Amino acid sequence: MSIRHAGGKVKFRDEDWLGDYELKPYPILDSARRFTKNMYQGGFVCVSFHWSKPLGIQQGGAILHGNSKADGWLRRARFDGREEGVPPKDDNINMLGWHCYMSPEIAAEGLMRLSLIGDGAILPNDEYPDLSQMEIFRGS
Repeated sequence: MSIRHAGGKVKFRDEDWLGDYELKPYPILDSARRFTKNMYQGGFVCVSFHWSKPLGIQQGGAILHGNSKADGWLRRARFDGREEGVPPKDDNINMLGWHCYMSPEIAAEGLMRLSLIGDGAILPNDEYPDLSQMEIFRGS
């Protein structure tokens, strides 16, 4: 879905994977099923904090990266296109964004669980339908 929302074309491939897979040809890893110590090896790594994932809080996620230019864009994108710390009346909102707010209570729970997760976990692949057969992806 994210590839389509970003204006990309989806091309499916059969691949055995565990924990994460690359969204080729980009240096982006979908690591929703993996959250381990020292997992960041470069590029962009998308992790999920959903209750069914390794960290297991109610919601949220993160994009691990080392790109300062992307960082500024990502921070504004997750905050309705706004700049953090700037009152809306003073902000120059020049991009569309998303409302990806994590409440302080959920963030605190995540930090507590992070301190207990040790080396982390890689979850087995769950039963997921073949998306290539779904109408929304045909001809994409």
